[in-house]
Amino acid sequence: MRRIILTIAASLLAFGVAGAQELKEIEEAYLRIVKKVRPTVVSVTVVKSSSRTVGQNRRQVDISSTQFSGTVVTKEGHIATIGKGVKGASSIYVETLKGARHAAELVGIDERANVGIIKVKDTANWDVKPVEFGDSTKLDVGSLTVIVGCPNGLKHSVVYGNVSGLGRTLVSSMTYYTDMIQLSNPVSHSDPGGLVANSEGKLVGMVSPAFIKTPSFRRVEELIDALNRKMAGMAEKLARIKEKENKDERKPAIPGKRVKDDFLKPLAPDLYDPALSQGINFAIPGNLVKQVCDRIIRGKKQPWLGVLVREIEAPEKHQLNLKTGLYILQVIPNSPAAKGGLRSRDIIVRLGGTPVKAVENLRDTILNSEVGADLKLSIFRRKQELEISVKLGERK
Repeated sequence: MRRIILTIAASLLAFGVAGAQELKEIEEAYLRIVKKVRPTVVSVTVVKSSSRTVGQNRRQVDISSTQFSGTVVTKEGHIATIGKGVKGASSIYVETLKGARHAAELVGIDERANVGIIKVKDTANWDVKPVEFGDSTKLDVGSLTVIVGCPNGLKHSVVYGNVSGLGRTLVSSMTYYTDMIQLSNPVSHSDPGGLVANSEGKLVGMVSPAFIKTPSFRRVEELIDALNRKMAGMAEKLARIKEKENKDERKPAIPGKRVKDDFLKPLAPDLYDPALSQGINFAIPGNLVKQVCDRIIRGKKQPWLGVLVREIEAPEKHQLNLKTGLYILQVIPNSPAAKGGLRSRDIIVRLGGTPVKAVENLRDTILNSEVGADLKLSIFRRKQELEISVKLGERK
């Protein structure tokens, strides 16, 4: 009996030692990633100024300052960051891990991808090595991720996590963001531009700005807005009816503020408050960031089609007898798509004879083409398949 107890105790001890050793190896692997990528991240400070009229012909200048993150992508000092953050900047400064502060200038912005490229003005004392790019298409749900950023001025903070989802489509007020990476990393919404690294210490994403609505939430929001507008119209009609029925014209019976507010009471809570989306974070795919960097740094013109699309859903596939396709939500007026004959509600089924399976297929085809190239599309319109050729324009 004593021998059995000693054997069990020895086994548990060996297991504990082995478990501790494995944890130590995992910790060392994470530390190697952090040591590799942390120096490539910089804190980006942007100062913006605007003027407005105050009183009688008096101009007032308003100055604002914001801080977020960026990643060094070339040895010449090019830095990838969030496009909307640096748009309209009066001055830009970056700070490295070692605390060196450098003035920077804007090189270019891809508003559709929301990626901006800035460059350090004086590289005489610039010694930051650029990040290595990984292949974001090789990520799987569950893949380990490390994020380095500067939330709320806490420079070069590190958080661990994993990929929670891939191929997410998100909606902003003006456009759709497709093929986004969903992360479990606890990222502050004040830290757009943070570097997302994979287990090899390579960039596979860039942290997106604050929570953006999913298409299903957006449709709910549009329904609520429509119903609220209808209720507002009903309230105005009721006010006019009561005003006519009132015999004393000096005291029209207009509903009080409390009654009017009841008519306009929201039908659902605000589902889109960033405070309600903690733990749900997204990143711009690293491959898209790399494409934008290569194009802007080399000064290449950006090809443009001019459509907003989404993948067709299962009921639509069944109803239209289609396996895959992209539904055109909107054709931008005067865009190459509009001039080429594309219409809203068309469904793109093939690109150059190849079936379209995802939004990124169309995006990558456009980005890998030249301005002026002919894009051959097979579209489904009113139960008929049509062949259309569109000449790609230049995004201004």
